[in-house]
Amino acid sequence: ELRVNPTSRQLYVAMWDPHQDIDRIGVRRVPCSIGWHFMMRGGFLHLTYTMRSCDFVTHWQNDVWLALKLLDFVCTKTGNKPGQFSQFINSFHVYEKDVADVF
Repeated sequence: ELRVNPTSRQLYVAMWDPHQDIDRIGVRRVPCSIGWHFMMRGGFLHLTYTMRSCDFVTHWQNDVWLALKLLDFVCTKTGNKPGQFSQFINSFHVYEKDVADVF
């Protein structure tokens, strides 16, 4: 779709679908990542990464690194230049056991 309709506002990749993956909710872990929204603007491919939850100490740096690698991969495959990276996390937290190492 990015190649055919580069200015689309629908370039969204969902990590999981609560309607299709309903058997996971409350029984098994569901992904913390919700999805990645790509937008081509001003000659650059921008990425917004949405998460429902993220542990700062254990996972945040890896999540950001992987999202940026995804942006780089998509840019390489489509011939676009990487743009801005944004991230929204609904529950960005540090567990009590890690507080001393962070603050």
